Amino acid sequence: IYTIYAYIYIIFAAQRGNLGTAMLCIQHGPDVNVVDKRKKRTTLSWAAENGQEEVVKLLLQKVGWM
Repeated sequence: IYTIYAYIYIIFAAQRGNLGTAMLCIQHGPDVNVVDKRKKRTTLSWAAENGQEEVVKLLLQKVGWM
């Protein structure tokens, strides 16, 4: 079930490079393409800006770009 908390967890995982949490969120949580209404950013943009290469790869695989 999607909640705002699930989205917050995947954003934090993307920012900090926590691959395990990101994987868990992707399997059971929100759409990874949802835009953060406050910052107007996606999970992928957070991961990329913070240099979290493994999370970026995971997110790209999820959306079918890799």
